[in-house]
Amino acid sequence: MSQTNLLAARRFLPLFLTQTLGAFEDNLFKSAFVMLVTYGSAMHSPLGPGAVAAVAGGALIMPYFLFSATAGELADRFERSRLLQVLKAAELLTVIAAIAALLADSLALSLVALFALGAQATFSSPVRYALLPQHLAAEQLVGGNGLLEGGTFLAILLGTIAGGIAVAFDRGTEAASALLVVCGVAGLAASFYVPLAPPPSPGLRLSRNLLGATRDILRHARERREVWLAIIGSSWFWLVGAVFLSQIPSFAKATLGAGSGVVILFLAAFSVGVGLGSLLCARIMRGEVSARYAPLAALGMAAFAIDLALAGAAAAPPAAGPLLGVAAFLSHVTGLRIFLDLTALAVCGGIFVVPLYAIIQRRSEAAARARVIAVGNIMNALFMTAAALVTAALLAAGVRTTDLFFAIGALTAGVALWSCRLLPADAWPIVPRILRR
Repeated sequence: MSQTNLLAARRFLPLFLTQTLGAFEDNLFKSAFVMLVTYGSAMHSPLGPGAVAAVAGGALIMPYFLFSATAGELADRFERSRLLQVLKAAELLTVIAAIAALLADSLALSLVALFALGAQATFSSPVRYALLPQHLAAEQLVGGNGLLEGGTFLAILLGTIAGGIAVAFDRGTEAASALLVVCGVAGLAASFYVPLAPPPSPGLRLSRNLLGATRDILRHARERREVWLAIIGSSWFWLVGAVFLSQIPSFAKATLGAGSGVVILFLAAFSVGVGLGSLLCARIMRGEVSARYAPLAALGMAAFAIDLALAGAAAAPPAAGPLLGVAAFLSHVTGLRIFLDLTALAVCGGIFVVPLYAIIQRRSEAAARARVIAVGNIMNALFMTAAALVTAALLAAGVRTTDLFFAIGALTAGVALWSCRLLPADAWPIVPRILRR
């Protein structure tokens, strides 16, 4: 079965819909909330919009640290399709509470709702990603992950844009609320069509000690070297994405003198690029579960990040006049170069990360697969949090955004070399194959 044909298969399509609708929903609510705090007249905060946006991001990511171990245990202990249905029902209730918070213009309730949505995503993630190897053949794993990652990034983009647009109009909060309900109901309905997936460890005892459970699953994930390396590699991808996505607005305005339209263009380029790279990866790999192309993809990420930094540093200082629109920005060679660099970086990122997910799913022990996936979620959250803290410190110390991008590119080149050294069986055979072409 080809990659696109999976979208017509019951063993994949319902799972795809639950994932993408959930991602759209979370980002729609977060975007609408941040826009209401920034531009609304009722939902005020003494912290300021920027600080509230940071707190909102923390509320979404904190549950991954707190509950991932328990989420992995539940997904290994219980029948996964039924567990997914329970989680989607809980998500719908959370969405209703989130809508109440928006309509009441309550900052505190909105933050609580964001935390609850993050918790729901934390518990759902190991279930969804552990279901893939149960329902797909080994040669379909890369294709399935490619579709799932591509759809997720597009849903994140569309949800962010929809949330921002909805609250900009009269009665926009009500429109956003209606869209949230539609997504919640549709996601729950889709979960009932996910085929049964027997639990691999029905006798597993759930841990009451969250810290101890987290420590245990981290130790277990490290036992399989290739799986652990794939977890670290995928976490690096999320770190790179977090840095670029968080700095795009500042980079566009302060460095390039570009307006909000260019910011949206950049966000779209990154999200669509990751989606294209994810889909392209399945064609390149042809069903092979391997990190064979990961070093080259990482080198591509590094090269385009460095070139983007150099292009940004060489750009003319922003003029005192109006900010550049999309057409004016792309009419300059430097603007087009930066746009293509960002898109190509994202494409390489999709090619880099998709096979790593497939390795985690395929080569982890079946009885503990969901717990290993939960370890990946913990490490992703850890890398993104560390990136946010280090980025904030560097920018506060006067480091330019272009210097930050250059540093990320240089470090990613190191990651590429590291993956060649640590994954020789997958990395080195590609060299003679390229030379023969």
